[in-house]
Amino acid sequence: MIQVSFYVLPEVTPQGRLRLACKLIEKAYTADHPTYVYAPVESVAQAVDDLLWTFPRNKFLPHCLVADFSSPTSPIVIGDEHGFVAVAQNFFGNQVRAYLPETKDLGSVPGPILLNLASEVPHFFASFTKILELIEPNPEELQAGRNRFSYYRKQGILPETHKLSVVP
Repeated sequence: MIQVSFYVLPEVTPQGRLRLACKLIEKAYTADHPTYVYAPVESVAQAVDDLLWTFPRNKFLPHCLVADFSSPTSPIVIGDEHGFVAVAQNFFGNQVRAYLPETKDLGSVPGPILLNLASEVPHFFASFTKILELIEPNPEELQAGRNRFSYYRKQGILPETHKLSVVP
């Protein structure tokens, strides 16, 4: 079953959403989950890449932009829809079949995480065991978040919501 978590920031701040993304990426990396950061806007993908070079301060999170993807051992890849298609086999390694939606038993392999930085649900979302959605409290973002929440419910997924009290 796919788990979807929405994280709602308490306010709009410069880089607040991207800092939250980095914090969640760090958490996934620490738990050995390969993570695909879906950022269809090139400037957003570049901003996440830039921020990951300095976040967190006390350790390095191995990551790359999909355009620079050359190693199937990179646990964090940032890219768009075409990038996901191009790296899926390498990104998930030999375990790619275990991540297909029709396969329920993932064994001891940590499931892959999708961190969605787009305003819509990517069509390949079912390839992941967990999806992270980040929402800033502005009217456009809130409406796009409601639309994604509704879409997941129509797919039979019951998303959970986390209303954050502080911006990371």
